[in-house]
Amino acid sequence: MKILLANGLLHGRCMTISGRTVEQELEQVPAEPRTDQDVIRPFGNPLYRQGHLAILKGNLSPEGCVAKITGLKKKAITGPARVFDSEDAAMQAILDDRIRAGDVIVIRYEGPKGGPGMREMLSPTSALIGKGLGDSVGLITDGRFSGGTWGMVVGHVAPEAYAGGLLALVQEGDSITIDADRLLLQLNVADAELGRRRAAWSRPAPRYKRGCSPSSRVWCPAPAWARLPIKRTTASEHRVLVPFLQRRSTQYSAVSATVSTSRPGIAATTIGGQVFSRPRCENSLFIA
Repeated sequence: MKILLANGLLHGRCMTISGRTVEQELEQVPAEPRTDQDVIRPFGNPLYRQGHLAILKGNLSPEGCVAKITGLKKKAITGPARVFDSEDAAMQAILDDRIRAGDVIVIRYEGPKGGPGMREMLSPTSALIGKGLGDSVGLITDGRFSGGTWGMVVGHVAPEAYAGGLLALVQEGDSITIDADRLLLQLNVADAELGRRRAAWSRPAPRYKRGCSPSSRVWCPAPAWARLPIKRTTASEHRVLVPFLQRRSTQYSAVSATVSTSRPGIAATTIGGQVFSRPRCENSLFIA
C-alpha cells in the first residue's frame, strides 16, 4: 500500500477504521520493498505490464467500472442487451436457457443504493459457466463480483442505475459494446433517443422501507465484536451518537452524549438518562 501511495495510486486522505487516514497509517512504512525478497516487486519493475483488472469508461460508465480480464480469450463483445432489474431475475433467465451466445446481460439496481448494499454476483456468473456461455456472453452490473468470477463481466458501473446512471435507460435489445482493449463500455443508442428515455424515467421505489438504521448500533471491531443499542427518546436526542476512541487512548469522545469510565475496562455511555455499559475496545469505536 505504501508503494501505491508513494506513486499516487491511493487516496492518502481516506479515513480508516482506526480513525486515522491511510497516509497516517502508512507514514512509518518504507516506500520501497526490501531488497532481500522478491515477493513484493518495486513499482518500476512489475511482474506483468498489465494487471488482472481493467477500468472501462464510456457513456454507460462515465465515472468508470471494473472488468476482470485475466485469462480471457476474447476481450471484446458487442451484442443485444438482456435487461434485468435484479440478480434474481437474471439468474432465473440463465437457468431457463433464455440467454444465448452473443448476448450482453444487464443486471441493474444492485448497486450500493439500489440493492441496497451491492450484493455479490457470483451466482449468475457461475451459472453462465455451467451453461457453457462463459466465453460468449457479456455481463454488466452496478453490483459487484467475487474473486471467483470469470468471464467477460463488468461490475461497479458508475453512476449506478438507482442514482440515474445511463444503465437505468438501457432497454431490451439495445446494442452494447464491452471492449477491454479500448477500455470502453458503450451503449450504442443515439443521444436523442436517450434524451427521450431520460425524460420518461423515474427512480423505482426502494425495495426495503423498514430495517435497522446504520446509526442505531455502535460496533466495536476489536478485541471482539459487540453491539451497544442506542435509544433515542426525544427529538432533541435524535442526533446521531458519534463516539470514537483515539488510537491506543483510554478516553472516549462523543457528540450528543456523555461518555465516561465507570471502572477499568468498562465504558459507560449516558443517553437520555439511560446508562449503557460495554467492554472498552483498545483500537477503535465507530458507527456501523
